[in-house]
Amino acid sequence: MTGSFRIVTSAASCTLTFKTAMSNAMNLDALGDTIKELREIRGWSIRDLSERAGVGRANICEHENHNQHPELKSLAKIADAFDARPSDLLRDAGL
Repeated sequence: MTGSFRIVTSAASCTLTFKTAMSNAMNLDALGDTIKELREIRGWSIRDLSERAGVGRANICEHENHNQHPELKSLAKIADAFDARPSDLLRDAGL
């Protein structure tokens, strides 16, 4: 997960910035859930999705287990494997 944080002078601003960052990370976790759900609906293994998308199996596992969020390039490849657009996956994840 990548992100940028800024130094703030008040504790309230720091707390708000941290909560926003954590909320965004939790929302991105839903993307991994969406990828897994779509894969399972199709009856695909992680290997199947990996081969169809041209994305490493380890990366697919990391996305589904919320350990790593996909970069846009990987998201586009995964979406293409599902005959969808990246925006469709983001929307289905509630993002």
